[in-house]
Amino acid sequence: MKLKIQLLLLFFATTFYSFGQFENVQLPIPKKATYPYSQVEPSIYINPKNTNEVIAGSVMNDYYYSKDGGVSWKSKSIKSKWGVNGDPCMLIDTLERYYYFHLSNINDQPLIGGMVCQRSKKLKGKFRKEGHTINNGKFHDKQWVALDPRTNHIYMTWTQFDGYDSDNPEDYSHILFSKTEDGGLTWSNPVQISTIPGDCKDDDLTAEGAVPAVGPNGEIYVAWSRNDSLWFNRSMDDGKTWLKQETYLAAQPNGWVIDIPGLYRCNGLPVTVCDLSPSKYNGTIYVNYEAKKGRIFGMQRANLCYQLKNEKSEERKNI
Repeated sequence: MKLKIQLLLLFFATTFYSFGQFENVQLPIPKKATYPYSQVEPSIYINPKNTNEVIAGSVMNDYYYSKDGGVSWKSKSIKSKWGVNGDPCMLIDTLERYYYFHLSNINDQPLIGGMVCQRSKKLKGKFRKEGHTINNGKFHDKQWVALDPRTNHIYMTWTQFDGYDSDNPEDYSHILFSKTEDGGLTWSNPVQISTIPGDCKDDDLTAEGAVPAVGPNGEIYVAWSRNDSLWFNRSMDDGKTWLKQETYLAAQPNGWVIDIPGLYRCNGLPVTVCDLSPSKYNGTIYVNYEAKKGRIFGMQRANLCYQLKNEKSEERKNI
């Protein structure tokens, strides 16, 4: 009898485990894909109002979509009048419009045309609406966006290079912020939210990895890497004003560039999110990053309870 019970328990445990596993699915490379390293640097987004809808993008200009929660996919390559030069970032807004953000490439000159936003009404990706951030003659790279679900405003942060891959000590990198209130068609004049510059080598000493996150009351939080540290800034008024100087958040020993044998390139740039759930963690900010000393991954969980009179009231916890 004991043996039968043990066998039954083993059967149910095995069955439960097998049902709990999600099958890995290889997304189809678009027929018109031309980049030899297609399907690198992917971005994915699930429609909060219909979780069966999933969109994704990959370098250089590939778009994927699923109608069944990621079980099956279709793909295509996209075009833009400002060119497409990789770094895809996907988003679905509260009106269930589909966005593909990417770098520019104008007349074979990459990164000089600002950040490009393409928008589609349809899941299958007919990106007929386009906009871009300011073109100021400098180089723009590594963008990411966040959505305020209360207002449908989209916030974007990225790195501006005075000269990309430049050895000139007078060329610097900074973190910029811009927003759109009309679905990506027009963008506000960029605001520089970093005061301590990085170099322009696209390496450890460069200021990169700025990913915005939106708090429950519309707060905007941004963290990024530079040198051997993580840095933080925030806005409490829809991006109008920011801290006068970014604050130190955590150490990132040996920088954000990760050297792994066999891989062309790997980085440990931070990703920032804010808990918007109705749980006790509502408003908690998570900054996930990769470190090279002592552990592979690190995370800062910061309850940044800023007060009008005391902006240094904050609690941090390493996980």
